[in-house]
Amino acid sequence: MSFHGLFLGETGSGKTYKARNSLAATFRKQGVGVLAFVPRGHSWTEANWQSSDPDRFIRMVNAARRCAVFVEFSDAKVSKFDDDFTELATWTRNLGHRCFFIAQRHTQVNPTIRDQCRFLWLFRVGFKTADILAEEYVDRSLTAAPNLPDYHYILKKRGVPATTHTP
Repeated sequence: MSFHGLFLGETGSGKTYKARNSLAATFRKQGVGVLAFVPRGHSWTEANWQSSDPDRFIRMVNAARRCAVFVEFSDAKVSKFDDDFTELATWTRNLGHRCFFIAQRHTQVNPTIRDQCRFLWLFRVGFKTADILAEEYVDRSLTAAPNLPDYHYILKKRGVPATTHTP
């Protein structure tokens, strides 16, 4: 079964590092294709294919099968209400994809995408964001996120108590 995940945290908190160097690298070692939508000027050496062009990226995702798809919303030129990117979370399971969305704030991510993400990697965020996510994911332990050091995160799977992880 495919699942989707969300990485949230302030700049420099470790979210992209974790997504790229741990999760994407693991998928690639397992022979799973890795597709990445990254802001212009960024590079994901762990990706088999990457683009900063939204249309080109969506075409590739539609053509590919059974991939790990990473979308960096931070600094990207994509609206959170872009239907094509929202559909990544709602229908790409039919293509065998697992999608992972990376953003600095929950407000950068369409609520439909957030609802479709079974996993949350929560790095340091502000108090209001932590409170909102604690409510959305039904876990008060997420309110500890504002005090997390760099590269520490709380991993939350819907329906399972959250756990705190260190590098």
